[in-house]
Amino acid sequence: MTAFNPEFAGRLGQPRVRFAVSTDLHGEARILFDELFELDDAGRVARLRELGADSAVAREVESLLAAASSAGDFLRLLPSDHAPSLGDELVANRYRIERLLGSGAMGDVYLARDQQLDRNVALKFLRPSAAAADPNMVARFRAEARVAARLEHPHAATVFDNGESDDGRLFIVMAYYPGDTLRERIAQAQLSVSDALRIAAQIASALAAAHAAGIVHRDVKPANVLFDATGSARLADFGIAKFLADTDVITRDVAVGTPAYMSPEQMRGDVDASADLWALGVMLYEMLTGHRPQTGASASAHADSLASFDARVRALVNTLLADDRAARPINAHAVRDALDALIAANAAAVHPRLPEMGRGALPNTVTRLFGREHELAAARTLLAESRLLTLIGPGGTGKTRLSLELASGVRDEYPDGVWFVPLAEIAEPALVPWSVAQVLGVSHSGSIPPADRVIAALSARRALLLL
Repeated sequence: MTAFNPEFAGRLGQPRVRFAVSTDLHGEARILFDELFELDDAGRVARLRELGADSAVAREVESLLAAASSAGDFLRLLPSDHAPSLGDELVANRYRIERLLGSGAMGDVYLARDQQLDRNVALKFLRPSAAAADPNMVARFRAEARVAARLEHPHAATVFDNGESDDGRLFIVMAYYPGDTLRERIAQAQLSVSDALRIAAQIASALAAAHAAGIVHRDVKPANVLFDATGSARLADFGIAKFLADTDVITRDVAVGTPAYMSPEQMRGDVDASADLWALGVMLYEMLTGHRPQTGASASAHADSLASFDARVRALVNTLLADDRAARPINAHAVRDALDALIAANAAAVHPRLPEMGRGALPNTVTRLFGREHELAAARTLLAESRLLTLIGPGGTGKTRLSLELASGVRDEYPDGVWFVPLAEIAEPALVPWSVAQVLGVSHSGSIPPADRVIAALSARRALLLL
């Protein structure tokens, strides 16, 4: 059996319709499915006749298409009257409903205000009719909260709480991410190489954390990648995730996921962490080219579509998409490291050198520093041994003055400049990367967060930042 969920996820949780899959036919059926999915009903029938497909394969494709139609799409939300009106309702004596964010066949998601912590959250409710239709739905819904709560990672969607409302509706409390999804971004325009590599690296980092916790996501795809207020990617929808040592909710012999992003072994119901790497490879290919790789295509066919990209990018994509999972990267950590190296190489090509900076980079000091020779020598030694040096102490004890003296003395050791970033008037931590980017002269670059722009600009350089 295979469960299908063609689009979205985390904020809505569309149903995963089950259909029978023959392991002998799944490869050919999936190839036809990819071709026919975008056609209307008449076009599908005509194309099947033209292909003269084997009847068993045709039935398999029809099952896939029917499942896709039943599951729906996040971008085609159900009418607002499909979801109950909960305006201004107080849930669990804590979460004040503000408005409906979206609906799917399985549940509804509302923007709410956490009255205790004074913050916006997203409340995802399981629709009672969906729970009644599938006895396993309640267990899966609770498992989603349990799985996501295990991950505390900057690139995984955050789950704060779960519970049951006074009228018996199950809900999950998630962080509210006001940005769009990666699926929407790909549909709008082809991403830049730097954007694609950055997003892939962030998702690889989240997968590394998930796999280390014994969790396989099983539904990595653009529709399940959200963006937070800073532009960072967040992997969402752990509704069909699998605990490698847990069989009470998700059975091992059932294949689930979205066919276009499922590895060959996942289609057969044989899943481990490598399946998530395959899906990440499909997603990276899609971000770079604007379309998914053709099912069953050879490495040479992939190379043709990626011919305009750096050879190292092509090699990584082809390795991720290897049919034999033993030929894929050993784990998500290795993928992240490879992507970080590609990001650094791409940044060096795009930003050959930071603006030159002379002595005027440091504020002028009107007096000499007396009586701090011991501290200054110790700080210089520590700075030579580490990439991060933090001076701590009560306010007004001369930390900034000591730092300026230290920076002035080592200026020649940093060919790409010594940069002073004043933060005394910065109250919000989120504004720190913006301040650093502004001082460095790193220009705004589309949706890339300022922290990532700073990292990309400095990754291949030797500079000293004084914050």
